[in-house]
Amino acid sequence: MFKNMGGKIKMLAKVMCWINIALGIIAVCAGIFAVVAFGNMRGNSAEAAGVICLIILAGIIWALFAWIGSFFLCGYGELIENSAITAKNTQTLIEMKSYELNARAKAQAGTVPEQSAKPVAEASNSPEQSQTAEN
Repeated sequence: MFKNMGGKIKMLAKVMCWINIALGIIAVCAGIFAVVAFGNMRGNSAEAAGVICLIILAGIIWALFAWIGSFFLCGYGELIENSAITAKNTQTLIEMKSYELNARAKAQAGTVPEQSAKPVAEASNSPEQSQTAEN
C-alpha cells in the first residue's frame, strides 16, 4: 500500500487534473444551459450572451488552474521518486565503501596483501640500497 509513493502521487495528480477539467466542462455546460433557459424566458438574450461568455471564460480558467495545480503535486511525486532512488544509490555506495574499507583493514592486518611486492631484482637495484651497500 505504501510502496512506490512517488508514482502514486504522480498518478493522483493526473487523475485529479482530469477530474477537475471534466468538472469544469460540466459546470460550463450547466451554466450555459441555465443562462439560455432562463434568459429566453425573460427575453434578455443580450445579457444572457454576456453571462455565457463569462461562464466559458470561468471554465477555461478552471481547467487552466487544474492543469497548473497538477504540476505541483506531480513535481512532489517526482521528488519522492528521485529521493528514493538517491537513497538506494547512497546505500549501495556505502556498502561498496564498507567492503573497500574492510578489504583495506584486512590488508593492513596482513591477511590479504594490498599491493604486490616488488621483485627481488628490482628491489636490489634501488638507489637507496646501492648507497648503503657502498658505505
